[in-house]
Amino acid sequence: MKKIASLLLIVAFVLSMGTTAFAAEDPTALHGTSRNGATLNEGTNMPGRNNHMADGTRNSRSGVQAYDDGHDGLYTADGFSDEYVSIVPSINFINENELRIRPGEMFLVSDGQIVLPETLLIPNTEYLFDIYFNSTAADINQNINSAMDAGLVPLTEESISGPLNDTTTGRLRLRSGRGTTTISRSELRTRGTGSARTYHIQLDTRASYNTRQTEVSFTLLTSGVLPTPAVGTAAVIQSTVTFEVGWPRMSDEDVDSYSDGDTVTISNDYPVIMRRQLERLVRNHSYRPIHLAFEDGSWEYTGRMSGMGDTNFFTTQDVIPALMNRFDQDFKFLSLPAGVTFPANGELRIDVSDVSDDWNRIYTYLYRNGNLTPISTNYDSLDDMIYFRTNFLGSFVMTDIEITDLNLIAQPEEPEVQEPEEPEFPETNNPPMGVAMGGNSLLMGLGTISLLGAGALVTRRRKK
Repeated sequence: MKKIASLLLIVAFVLSMGTTAFAAEDPTALHGTSRNGATLNEGTNMPGRNNHMADGTRNSRSGVQAYDDGHDGLYTADGFSDEYVSIVPSINFINENELRIRPGEMFLVSDGQIVLPETLLIPNTEYLFDIYFNSTAADINQNINSAMDAGLVPLTEESISGPLNDTTTGRLRLRSGRGTTTISRSELRTRGTGSARTYHIQLDTRASYNTRQTEVSFTLLTSGVLPTPAVGTAAVIQSTVTFEVGWPRMSDEDVDSYSDGDTVTISNDYPVIMRRQLERLVRNHSYRPIHLAFEDGSWEYTGRMSGMGDTNFFTTQDVIPALMNRFDQDFKFLSLPAGVTFPANGELRIDVSDVSDDWNRIYTYLYRNGNLTPISTNYDSLDDMIYFRTNFLGSFVMTDIEITDLNLIAQPEEPEVQEPEEPEFPETNNPPMGVAMGGNSLLMGLGTISLLGAGALVTRRRKK
């Protein structure tokens, strides 16, 4: 009686967690509009063991959908009961490089590599992972740096609905777990036809520019005949897959490689610099202003960084659709979506060499909360850059035609970002003038009556 009671408790626990079930192949379960599973771009997996595992938020999400590439349709099935339950824990490490995978345990694979708990997924990115499982009746010890053991194979339809199963249809379910607020879409997908169809998970990470790295978990459940010690013919095999979502961080070794007077290179490969690392940079630079330069030369900034917290310097030159849709003119964009606030004004320099040959004047604006704020700028004809003083790096817009309607530009919902303080722009009370780009001198773009409404004159002479 005690064994039966314990078994019933386990069944009740599993079935009470709010799952969505999926039929492996059941033509009667097909319904909905036709939709093919699209081929996804590869995301970025960051290798290595990351000791920082930020806490994620718990969230019970339901209604996860499955798209069937073979049947060209949407399918779901639910409501079946499981008489016997076998719970398989998540992957566990034996040592730094070796993990133990138990019989029937499922896990994710990307480009032939097992997705580990410290695998970092980048925000606002699409991922497609293969689902593998241990097809043997024994534990497999797998070295993460070696080729996959022969017993670790892709999960197929035949794996979960075979001849030993009383039912004609095995089922695979995906349950959201911890930290899944960082995921905008999670779907089970299949490839191939018939019993050879393999299972995959599509995950789309949400757009976010904060500095956290959130631990995320999902649970995979199957009913079928995966080789596992289960009594009876209907068993639920449960496996947990975990990873992290967030932006990569600059390593301590890179931080300590910079000394007083060095230019600190900012890269989208590791755009986050943590507070303790910034403190070390400040000390290594003898508490003087630090010169930052983005890896592609699109911007440079020189300023003090004392007292700054964790900061995301991720940079993009993507267009701002709200502006492109509203104005029929040329634009150049430079954005740090996280919004970086420095303790005092420093000098920001933006490369304009890609537009200065075609534009006679450059008007510069800060785009924030749907509004444009004109910025007084200077032009450096030798380096082909505009420059101005500010304590805030956000979304900057450059154009060759002055914009007079600066307010209420529609924009989509903003992704989660660091909350910046109000930016400081000296001399922004002047009307938008643009930077005059002519001659060899550095000309003030604002603050001179003769330049009112004239824009910034572009110098044709280039630095050789």
